[in-house]
Amino acid sequence: MSLNIVGITDTIFLSWLGEVELGAVGNANIFYFIFAFVGMGFTTGVQIILGRRNGQGLLREIGRNFDQGIYFILFYSSLAVVSILLASAFLIPLLVSSNEVLAGIQEFLRMRSWGIFFTLLNMGFISFYVGIAKTRVIAVLMPIASGLNIILDYGFIFGNLGLPQLGISGAAMASNISEGVGTLLLLVYTIRNVDLKKYDLFRFRAPNLSLLKHQLNLSSPLMLQNSLTLMAWFTFFSLIESLGERELAISHIVRSLYMLITFPLFSLGDATNTLVSNLIGRGEDESVFKLLKRVIVIGFGFNILVLIVSLTFSDEIIGVFANDPALIEAAKPTFYIVNAVLFLFCAGILSFRALSGTGLTRTSLGVEGMSVLIYLSYAYFVSKELKMGLEMTWTSEFIYFSFLLVGSLYFLRKRAWKQVDV
Repeated sequence: MSLNIVGITDTIFLSWLGEVELGAVGNANIFYFIFAFVGMGFTTGVQIILGRRNGQGLLREIGRNFDQGIYFILFYSSLAVVSILLASAFLIPLLVSSNEVLAGIQEFLRMRSWGIFFTLLNMGFISFYVGIAKTRVIAVLMPIASGLNIILDYGFIFGNLGLPQLGISGAAMASNISEGVGTLLLLVYTIRNVDLKKYDLFRFRAPNLSLLKHQLNLSSPLMLQNSLTLMAWFTFFSLIESLGERELAISHIVRSLYMLITFPLFSLGDATNTLVSNLIGRGEDESVFKLLKRVIVIGFGFNILVLIVSLTFSDEIIGVFANDPALIEAAKPTFYIVNAVLFLFCAGILSFRALSGTGLTRTSLGVEGMSVLIYLSYAYFVSKELKMGLEMTWTSEFIYFSFLLVGSLYFLRKRAWKQVDV
């Protein structure tokens, strides 16, 4: 996901400024992700609808759903900007104990909040291309935007390339500009290379409340589900922040590496989500489990390669995010933990995305809610009550993905999607 790559790039450059800046922007990014991922829950729901219509051969319905989805994205993004700014001023001070970390979070969010328009418009375009099973354009255009973010981070954070030195605000500005360029590239490509008449795309008729209601009925559980996931992460890192600034810095380094090594698995999950919806749209329900087995095997093969590289070059990999030998050494145990959870992560996330792809979004919300509750309870008990430290707190990942896997497989085997109208 391009949003994750932007966050990882920010982490790498800000680690050069110091541990406080690294921890502050890491927490700020997670808070921003809460609002972004809620909106992405909507685009995922639209993606499921587009995939189903593509499987049914109702191509003109794809454009109608996409256009109406853009209306909601713009409306939601406006609300999100206001909410982020208000929460930054009044809510976050209640959750952060370090004044330096708090100041860094607020500085970042004042600038970054405006980028949510581009973040979600990009997700909307990605949903369109994934829904019609033409993802090559995403693989070409989004890396261009991510590469631009690297250049702008180098310029705006440190004052290089003739740009002003803005520090934390510079990271936020670089992210906003690069995502805005990504939106422009996707728009121009779509206009020039997609058969707009075939899909009835970019007609932008008056808002269709019945169609929007259908989209929200499917998407709202995913939106709530994503908010639960990211609120859980923000709560988790708030627990880590109470352990100390070094522990917070280590955790954000490991979080960035975690996101990097699981990026292909999330992409595989997006494909699984749409392929499942396509299969059901074509009436090939029995192929759902065959597909799930195949993608899990592919994911396991990738995980084996990641483990070999991670164990062999751990110093060099962590060193990309930290230039302090003591910090690198301190981060190793937690880095090994997230590598150990990869196979459980793979099976859990792919099964969960398959469950969402069936249209059982309310069921997937229940599975997510149960998993998050147990995950946070475990993390709180280990960190606060038993005071077992950073590494044991991170073992909560095993708990989360175990319950996510079991819950997803249970409901997939019940085949309740036959009663769902997408």
